Amino acid sequence: MSNDSVPIEELATERFFRDFDAADVAKLAPHSRLISYTEGTTIFRASGAADRFYLVRTGRVALFLPSLQEDVIVQTLGPGEALGFSWLAPPHLWRFSATATSDIELIEFDAAALRQAAIVDRQLHDLLMTRMFDVVARRLEATRMQLLDIYSDQRPK
Repeated sequence: MSNDSVPIEELATERFFRDFDAADVAKLAPHSRLISYTEGTTIFRASGAADRFYLVRTGRVALFLPSLQEDVIVQTLGPGEALGFSWLAPPHLWRFSATATSDIELIEFDAAALRQAAIVDRQLHDLLMTRMFDVVARRLEATRMQLLDIYSDQRPK
C-alpha cells in the first residue's frame, strides 16, 4: 500500500493498538490506508476473499449473515472497532457481510502483508493474535445474543 499509508502517530491512537509499542505500530503502518464509503455501500460479502482488515474511524457498519428470507444483523460497529477477522485464518473467506449504515471512513490493511509481518516477528504475531482473538470472541457473543433473540419465541414454555 505504501505512500498513502496512515501516519504511525494516527494509527497509534486507535483503540485496537493499545498495548502496542510505537515500533510495532510502525511495522503495520506501511500496509494501511484511509478509505471512505457512502451509506449503503457493501464493504464485503460473506464467502468473498478476505484480503483486507479494517478499523472503523467514523460512521457505522452493519455486520450481517445473508439469508434467503431476511438478513440477520449480528452487530453494528462504530468508531474504534475492528471490522473483519476472516483474513486471519485459512481459507481467508469472509464469514459475514458488511454494509455501511452511514458515510464511513475506515483504515484498511492489506491482510497478506499483515500475515507476513506476523510470520517474521513473533512479538507482533502474539500482539495481533491476542487482539484478534478478542474481536472473534466479541463477534461470537454478538451472534449468540442475536440467535437467542431470534429463537426466543420458539423455545418451549
